[in-house]
Amino acid sequence: MPAWAFGCTLGLLALPFSLGQTAQTASSDNNASDPHWSADWSGQLRGQSTTPSEGAAYGLCQQAYALYSNVFADTSIHELNQTAQALGCTSAGLLTWGTSFDWERDLTTLKSHANAATNQQAAQISSLASMPAIYHYNQTGGDINSNNLLSAWIGTSASSQQNDTSSKYVLNIVLSSSGNTLPAGNRSALLSSLGTSWNVYEAADDKLTTVTLVSERVMVDVSADFYELFNATVTALNIPSSLYLASFGGGVELYSGSGSYNVSSFGAGYYTGPAASCAQVDASLKSASRLCGSQDDSSGAISHRLGLPLLLAFSTAIFAALSI
Repeated sequence: MPAWAFGCTLGLLALPFSLGQTAQTASSDNNASDPHWSADWSGQLRGQSTTPSEGAAYGLCQQAYALYSNVFADTSIHELNQTAQALGCTSAGLLTWGTSFDWERDLTTLKSHANAATNQQAAQISSLASMPAIYHYNQTGGDINSNNLLSAWIGTSASSQQNDTSSKYVLNIVLSSSGNTLPAGNRSALLSSLGTSWNVYEAADDKLTTVTLVSERVMVDVSADFYELFNATVTALNIPSSLYLASFGGGVELYSGSGSYNVSSFGAGYYTGPAASCAQVDASLKSASRLCGSQDDSSGAISHRLGLPLLLAFSTAIFAALSI
């Protein structure tokens, strides 16, 4: 048994992950998988290019978005150079985008993190008042190991951007996943928000701290304000409120498998100021913003898939590890 697979099994012994239906299977089959994350995630992000895909998402919607392909694998040894592509804007003003992929079965390395993010200037954490997000996605294919998530990048200045040299933290909100890897680092907090509990993990190198929030329920068709969850995480981990939220977006992390990832509706943004009001919020995001009456608890419009017992998750991890 590979060492990393053994580590996954030990991780399930230590922490009670629940087993839930993945975003991929929510629309196609009845397979199940546990929420997970890669121990190599933070280290592989450093120094990688995050150039928007030729600015393809700019100007499509009233709310400006940027696309990031984030291919970390050596493309010289892979036939497919994965690229995120903007597809258009819905009548509701939400971005549609997608990507296709074909990566070898190697769970120890992150191949790509395609994502779309709001194209806003960084905002100081202490000034934030709302972080609405709408995210409807569908993943199809075979032998896929992935994470579907929202990500918030935190930097040191008002000019900070996603994964630039000023980045100090990245908060990853795992909505669903497929595969058998585990969150990086140690569990440091347990939070409650959006009608579920979140296990919080921290993994740090000398430049970046990766914070992973794993829900005890799998989430699909997300439409909610993530300000309270973000703020609770910042408080619990003593992240300085003088730092800046530099990027807020959603996408897919891919480790292996072949298939496609399609986002039928995506929207995200952040709004600031003590006098922040619904009038500031883009029309496409009003239904999700707390400034417009959306709640930060179980009344948020999020579809859940309840978890199965730990014993089943533990058995699944052992079977997957022995099958590799």
